[in-house]
Amino acid sequence: MAWAILIGSALSAGLPAFAQTLAPGAPAVGPAAGPAEAAPLPAATYDPSRLRTQLLSLHGFTREQLDAASMDVPEILMAWIENTGESAFIRRQAIKALPLYPTDTVFAFIGAHLPQASTDQQQLYLSALKVYAPSRPQDVQQIVLPLLSSPQVVVRQAAVEVAGRLTGSGVVVVRLQERLAVEPDPGVRKAIERTLAP
Repeated sequence: MAWAILIGSALSAGLPAFAQTLAPGAPAVGPAAGPAEAAPLPAATYDPSRLRTQLLSLHGFTREQLDAASMDVPEILMAWIENTGESAFIRRQAIKALPLYPTDTVFAFIGAHLPQASTDQQQLYLSALKVYAPSRPQDVQQIVLPLLSSPQVVVRQAAVEVAGRLTGSGVVVVRLQERLAVEPDPGVRKAIERTLAP
């Protein structure tokens, strides 16, 4: 009996606050109740080391985070990519960040570096080109179509994905049909078939 009274007292003492958090329409408590976190302000200094830290983040990165790390972000990214002494991981991360800066300069950089890049970098460059498909379809087409015949399966697959964003072009459709007729890899064949499907 004493235990029942003790437990009842403890429950009734904590009930009002507990009930408030569960009541419909009651305001949330804890971290979710605070105001939304403001976007970081663009950096006022040139700081490649802070930018590098953002690229190494386990949770990925956004343009706002990169812009808050340093000024001249695209220039730093392109310099790292061209620096063969830089770590492969940073170079890959830098290529992944390029689509966040869809400028004419970045587009020209991608177009110039993609043909002679390593296989894994070609995949990343092709993925970066997707952001340009709506605004520069002819330019993207000229870069992507030759890679439909790449000896590397993963590069052909990536090229098909980009070409799939350009299917309003009759030239792209014809080239995909031609590739389908000779493509030996079943995965690439399926990707082409999906792209050409009405």
